[in-house]
Amino acid sequence: MTLAAVVLWGLFAPEHRLGRVGVFRVQGFDYDAFYCGGRVTGHGDPYELEPLATCERTLVKPALVLPVPLPPYDLAALHLQALPNERRARFIWIGVLLASIIAAAAFLQPVVGMPWPVLVGAVLLGNGRDELPLGQIVPFVLLGIAGAAYFLERSKESIAGVFALVTLVEPHLGVPVILGFVIFIPRARVAIGAGVVALAAISIRTAGVAGCLDYVRRVLPFHALAEAPFVYQFSMTYLLTMLHVPERLAIDAGTLTFVAMLIAGLVVAGRLARKSGSKSFIALVPPAFVLLGGTFIKQQQLIVAIPLCFALLRLARARSEATWSFATLFVVMLAWQPVFDVAKSDLEVLALSFAVATSPLLGFPAMKRIQYSVAVTAAYGIILGIEHMHFAGHIILATPSVQSFTREAQGDADLASYPWGVFMRTIPAYADLTIGFAIAKIVTWLGLGSMVLLTVRFMRDPFSTSARETAVT
Repeated sequence: MTLAAVVLWGLFAPEHRLGRVGVFRVQGFDYDAFYCGGRVTGHGDPYELEPLATCERTLVKPALVLPVPLPPYDLAALHLQALPNERRARFIWIGVLLASIIAAAAFLQPVVGMPWPVLVGAVLLGNGRDELPLGQIVPFVLLGIAGAAYFLERSKESIAGVFALVTLVEPHLGVPVILGFVIFIPRARVAIGAGVVALAAISIRTAGVAGCLDYVRRVLPFHALAEAPFVYQFSMTYLLTMLHVPERLAIDAGTLTFVAMLIAGLVVAGRLARKSGSKSFIALVPPAFVLLGGTFIKQQQLIVAIPLCFALLRLARARSEATWSFATLFVVMLAWQPVFDVAKSDLEVLALSFAVATSPLLGFPAMKRIQYSVAVTAAYGIILGIEHMHFAGHIILATPSVQSFTREAQGDADLASYPWGVFMRTIPAYADLTIGFAIAKIVTWLGLGSMVLLTVRFMRDPFSTSARETAVT
């Protein structure tokens, strides 16, 4: 009951100072772009400034135009969802997102050994706290990962392959899952192959061959350039951009780290699945690994690491491993950066984050729950205290150059990502890296690094899947 109350508070809380907490009190910022992208698909190019800008302005929004850098097959689905009654379409969209999160939690419950309400709370009150208010599509990726893991555990590989295809709504998160299936799950290859062909056909029908090639060659790289300095990015490209590495070079470096972490994730997933006897790691490990590095990793996408972190917690044998696993889960699933955003941080953030951090401990003995709760409260209290110090939110470490972007963007000013890129570099709230934000990013990166090291640790040492109960008693 307590957990349910906390989740409901997170969903229906009174308006935040920025109006971004209560789901049904918010006009989904990102959903506006998705809706208009779907509306203009079929009679215009949704990747260009017009007619996308005209549609978005009809939604009584600021003059800023949000781009829709999604693949053509996504736009085909959005076209079907973009009902003439925009308000009805919005509520249906939010309902489907919420249902996806709940379904993902239900699939994960037997895989990671945690009650589904705990998993829902971990998503909605942590890094996924903006999924519903913004209308983000990442919950579909989470559903795909969870469903694939569930059916792999039941040796229903073809059904698992169908769920794996769902992760391609975000290609950079879905491709690692698909490659894992192709390499390690032979009986899913037919389903995967048929699905990929179907998505290709849908894309060609939606955008044409030339449009599909333009998306890969021009739209995606330019959007990565536009968002390179966005303060809510966690990619290698973002880090290098803030260190004043030329942005094109930063994108190339981010791409290399993506490939490196993709290969590492596939190798570790295969070995971990074999040693543990759990094929679910084929779905869980690769998308979580590519979060460390890459060219385009936003805060909302970090929720795809949550299933792996819960799975690692279940596999811990010794007390030290259980502590390491919980600390990793705690750091990865919490939204640290909003704590350092003066406009968003308040007691609500502390309360909700505390609830998320303690909810996974429902399976632990009472004394351990108390010990961990004290540690969590102390750690988060220290972070919150730093935020309230004047220097955390006011001393700027780095600011991106709008002149550099406009030089790089010559010839691409017709794309909707162009004004978005200018906006990212001229509005301090979206461009400036403060000390507080830097601390938050370092904490998140350390958590992701810990997750990778812990996964490798379990890969190298055989273990029992019932070890968690032994470790905590």
